[in-house]
Amino acid sequence: MKILMITQKIDLEDDILGIYHDWTRVISEKVEKLTVICLLKGKSNLPKEIKVLSLGKETGHSRLKHIKNFYKYIFQERTNYDLVFVHMNPIYILLGWWFWRLLGKKIFLWYAHPAFHWKVKLAYFLSDKVITSVPEAFKRKGEKVLTIGQGIDTDYFSRDQFVERKENAILSLGRLSRPKKIDVLIKSLALLKEKDIHPSLDIIGSVPEGEESYFQSLKDLVKEYDLSNQVTFYGAVPYSETKKQYNLHEVFINLSPTGYFDKTVLEAMSCKCLTLVSNEAYKHIFPSGILSLLFFRQNDIKDLAQKIEKVLILPQEKKRNIQRILRSIVIKKHSLFTFGERLVKVFL
Repeated sequence: MKILMITQKIDLEDDILGIYHDWTRVISEKVEKLTVICLLKGKSNLPKEIKVLSLGKETGHSRLKHIKNFYKYIFQERTNYDLVFVHMNPIYILLGWWFWRLLGKKIFLWYAHPAFHWKVKLAYFLSDKVITSVPEAFKRKGEKVLTIGQGIDTDYFSRDQFVERKENAILSLGRLSRPKKIDVLIKSLALLKEKDIHPSLDIIGSVPEGEESYFQSLKDLVKEYDLSNQVTFYGAVPYSETKKQYNLHEVFINLSPTGYFDKTVLEAMSCKCLTLVSNEAYKHIFPSGILSLLFFRQNDIKDLAQKIEKVLILPQEKKRNIQRILRSIVIKKHSLFTFGERLVKVFL
C-alpha cells in the first residue's frame, strides 16, 4: 500500500501540531511507501525513506504558489501513491478530488472538529471515507464515518518520577482562544478563593491571530479577582517540553466543548494527571467509578470549582488509583503504537 498524506505541518517542535510528526513515522511503518505534502516543513527527524514535500509557507511563498506546488506534487508523485489521506484540511480534497478520481485513487479525510462549514460538507461528500477520533468529533454519522481513537506516544508521555509535582498545581495547556473557555476556569478559582482554597494555575499556550482581545480579557479577569499570585501565563512551549509540564502539575483541566477532542487531555492522562473535562465524549471514555469526580458541566463555574476542590483533597492512594486508570485508558484505546495499524485497516 502506497499512501499520499496531506497535512498542515511537519515540525516536531510545534506546540500544537508536533504530534503529527510522530503520526507520520508510525504510519510509514505499516505501509509500503509514504509520501507527505505539508503546507510548512520545520524541524524533522523522520526516516529518509519518507518523502516530505513542502508547499513553501516556511519560505514565504504566496497562496497562489502554494496551490501551484500542490498540483505539481500530486501530479509528480502520481505513481507513488494508491490512495490519498488528507488530515484536517478539507480544502485539499476540494482542490484535488477530480484529479484523484481520474486516476482511480481513493480519498480519505481525517477530521475531528465541531466546525461543519461548507468545505467540510463538500469534502465529506467527495471522500470515500471520513476518519475521526471519537463519534462526538464529527457531526455526521453513518457507514462512511469511522472512529479509530487518537495516537498518543504513551512511552514518551508517562510519569517521570524525577520531576516533582508542585503541590495543588493546575495546568491548562492549549491555544488561548474563546472556544477553550479559559475564562470559566479563572472564575472557578475566584470561587475557591472565597473558600480560602488557593491552587495555582499555569496557563500555557499561544494566542491565535484574532484572539488578542480574548487574551487581554483573561488577564483582566485575573486582576479583577486578585488572582495574580495564583495564575501565571507562560505562552507557548515546544512540543518536546509539554511532557515536563504535565509532570510538574497534578491536575490538568480542559474546558473545550463537545465536538473538540483535544490531544492534550489524553497526553495529560498518559502522564497520570488528574484530568478534569466537560466534553461529553468522556462520558463514554471514563469508567463510571471516576466519571462523576472528573466530569463537570460545560460552562458551569460552580460545578468546576466543586470538582477541583474534591480532587485536591483526595487521599493519596485514591489519587494514585485514578491516575493508573486514566493512563490505562490511553494505552488501550489511543496509543500511538497501535494507531498505524488501526488507520491502515480503514484504508483496506
